[in-house]
Amino acid sequence: MSATYYGSLPINRIVSTNIVGQGILIKTQKITANRDSASSLMPAINSVFDDDSSLWVTDAKIDDQQNGLSEITVVAQGPSSNPSTTLEIQPGGPFIYGLTDGQIVNGPTAGTGYFQDYPSGANPLSGSTVKVSFVSYAGQENSLISTYSYKAMPTSINGIILPRYKSPGTYGNLILVPLPSQGLPSPDWRLTYKGYICKDIQIQRQGAALAVSLYFKESGYLETYSQTSANTGVISKVWDY
Repeated sequence: MSATYYGSLPINRIVSTNIVGQGILIKTQKITANRDSASSLMPAINSVFDDDSSLWVTDAKIDDQQNGLSEITVVAQGPSSNPSTTLEIQPGGPFIYGLTDGQIVNGPTAGTGYFQDYPSGANPLSGSTVKVSFVSYAGQENSLISTYSYKAMPTSINGIILPRYKSPGTYGNLILVPLPSQGLPSPDWRLTYKGYICKDIQIQRQGAALAVSLYFKESGYLETYSQTSANTGVISKVWDY
């Protein structure tokens, strides 16, 4: 049965409101209009949503109805009023010192697992990746990259406390050219440790919102010393993550 509308057109109504992910607000609007004027009511993608200026249009389509009418469906997205930040610790990633449980270690110790498989190298699959996800605003892409890309993992993001890890620095006692009388010092390695740094960033534009995920992984490189003659030696990079 065809519908009959009384009163003036167009008729606008919000048919659904949802929040997904870490706080992406999605609203769907239906607009009933005369068929000959419907195309002029179609909003542009990424334009400001007329029902809520904090959202941008992400999808719009027209379906022809009976009685010379058309129905426009508009989807708009943006940050909700109370977005959340989530923390995940995922298996996989370089293992150098690992995350700490309140006790900061000072160097590799026999039997502890630090520098797993040392001196042949750390096991790239035995570490952990720290993933932090949150919602930001469209237009902040460059700022997010500048703030986090290849930067050390902070103590917190948006009030969420992040795991602790050994302080970045240079560790070990590698001597470049020992004198013959000194012999080879122990240990004969040097680790330049960068700690957990943001190796990967995912930024997905969803209307006026950005769904952001940061991936922090251990980073650093290990050098060892091999004496080739009485007064000379070779420094070799064992691994670099």
